[in-house]
Amino acid sequence: MKKTGRNSKYEEHFPEMALAACRKGATDENLAELFGVDRATINRWKLRYSNFCDALKNGKSRAVGEVENALFKSAIGFQYTEDVVTKSGEVVTLQKYSYPVVTAQIFYLKNRASKEWNDRKEVGIEGDIGLTAVIMQVMLEMEASGELPGKDSNLLENKG
Repeated sequence: MKKTGRNSKYEEHFPEMALAACRKGATDENLAELFGVDRATINRWKLRYSNFCDALKNGKSRAVGEVENALFKSAIGFQYTEDVVTKSGEVVTLQKYSYPVVTAQIFYLKNRASKEWNDRKEVGIEGDIGLTAVIMQVMLEMEASGELPGKDSNLLENKG
C-alpha cells in the first residue's frame, strides 16, 4: 500500500542544524524559516522525530543556561581583559572590572527567590473580625450624618 500525502522535507542532518541554531537562541519560528517550512511542520517534526525534539530541547536549554550565567555575572560584577591599541600602535592587554548592575540583581532575585523578593506581599486575616458589624456601624453613622443619598434610602432596613 502506497503512502498518501506530501513527502516530508525532513532530512537526517536537521537535528544537528537545529541544535546549533538553538544554541544561538533560535526560536521555532526561526527554525521554520531555516528549514523552509511553516511552524506547524516544526511541531510535527518534534512529535515524529525524537532526535529532532531532543536537539531542540538541548540547544534551547544550553542557550538559557548561558543567558542565566551572563545575568548572574552582571548581577555580581566580574573581571575581564581587554586589548587596546596605544598611540604608538602597541597592543596592551588591560585587566578591567564590570561593576554589578542593580537591575540584574533585582531581576535575578525576583525570579530565583521570589518569596523573599516579590513586590507583592500576601496578607491573610484569620478569625472572625466582625466585618458585617463594622460595615453596619459605618452605614449607620453615614445615615445619621446625612451622607447617604435620599431620605428614603435607609440601606439598613430589612426589605424581605
